[in-house]
This record gives sequence, structure tokens and C-alpha cells, in this order.
Amino acid sequence: MPFESANLQYQSTDLCSKEEVQTLVNNFQPDVIIHSGAISKPDDCENNREAAWQTNVMGTEYLLQSALPFKSDFIFISTDFVFDGEKGMYTETDHPSPVNFYGQTKLKPEEAVKQYPAIWSIVRTVMVYGLPFHNRQNLVSACAASLAKGEQVTIYEDQIRTPTYVEDLADAIIILMEKKIEGNLPYFR
Repeated sequence: MPFESANLQYQSTDLCSKEEVQTLVNNFQPDVIIHSGAISKPDDCENNREAAWQTNVMGTEYLLQSALPFKSDFIFISTDFVFDGEKGMYTETDHPSPVNFYGQTKLKPEEAVKQYPAIWSIVRTVMVYGLPFHNRQNLVSACAASLAKGEQVTIYEDQIRTPTYVEDLADAIIILMEKKIEGNLPYFR
């Protein structure tokens, strides 16, 4: 659902279309691109690998190519799924080793972002939660809604996660933009 405000304009774009991405970036000529678009559910990525690759990998490459003429700062929102989960509490210097296709489709564009010749940052988030936006549920809000209805909730039990509150993530991204912080950053938890 499109919306506008004094400081924000929503523009829908198909990340899988190089032409649409290029047109969008050319029209706005942004100083900063915060790339958070992705197919982010691991099961969806496994079940539709082509769409996941096109969206997560190629979409990022199209954005990077389109941003280059404007030397737009590029902030890429990645995931802790680039790691295998064996160690836990990873840092930006730990060696990525994804165990699923979703993680692979986020690690590959990380590699492309690191080659971008302008200012770039990679932010690895963990299970982002907050108030649902346009009815898009997150794990916390979906569980709360189910429990409020008295429904049983079935959830994974083989993971220890440190969720990221969306407003904390937004504040951190604003700091990255304002201070022009560059590089592969620790994930926010």
C-alpha cells in the first residue's frame, strides 16, 4: 500500500527487474540506499529457489549497479543465517557458513556489497520484531495474536535467537547514515 509523508515516499519496484530498479534509482538519485528487500522466510527460499535467487541476489546486484553512478551510500540488511549456528554470538570477523538456501542468498550479495566502490555497510539482523506493518506479521506478533485467541503455538525449539526490535534497528541505521560508518558490522541484537 503506497504512502507518502514530508520525508518519505513509498515506491513499489520489482527487484527482479534490472530496468525497474535502474529507473527507480535514476529518478531519485539517492544519497543513501537502505536495501532491506528480500524473500526472508527460509522455507519460502527453499521451496522457490529461483525467485529467492532473483530477489535476494540479483536484486541486490541491480541496486548496486544502479547506485554506482550516483555514488550512493549503500546499507545492506542481511541476516544471522549467513552463519551455521554452531558458535553463537557471532562477530563481523567470524567466517560465514550458511546451512540453508536463504543464508546462501544473503551471503552472495554481501560479497557483492563488499566490492562496491563507494561507502557501504552490511547489517546482520536477527529475527526483527515490532508492531506489524501493513498486516505483515513477525514471529513475536504472530505468536501474540495466536495466544490471544487461545490457539496453540508451535515453534522451533532447536534455536537460541536474540531478536532485534525494529525501532532499535532503525535508530542504528540512522547512525550509520549520519556518521557514514562503513564496513561489515556486527549484527544488532
